[in-house]
Amino acid sequence: MERGRLVRANCIIHADEASALLASLSSHAARLDLHSLTAENCSPMSEIKFGTDGWRAVIAEEFTFTNVERVSQAAADYWSSNLATGASKNVVVGYDRRFLSDQFARSAAEVFSANGFEAVLTNQPECG
Repeated sequence: MERGRLVRANCIIHADEASALLASLSSHAARLDLHSLTAENCSPMSEIKFGTDGWRAVIAEEFTFTNVERVSQAAADYWSSNLATGASKNVVVGYDRRFLSDQFARSAAEVFSANGFEAVLTNQPECG
């Protein structure tokens, strides 16, 4: 598969597909070694929970680079296998002003790029 490109822009897109992403994440996690350990804490991978307002997690506890990469990979898997006819593999990744959000966004964009998406990363926080 051809690798995508990672570019920077000043725009953002939002998607409300939490249930589909969670299902894809569960499918992806099932393919992983059940004894995998995270680099952050050398414990089994934490459960990822979505609520009515998105991902429910505390930064550096459940919201880690490893989990951002897991969710990004699940989204890439889902969107790749459900690509609408004639659609291209583009994704825009934005971030806000929370701690390390720009680095979490870059990590997500790199996963999408590695999966053949053209990943556009915003160049500034997109809200408050």
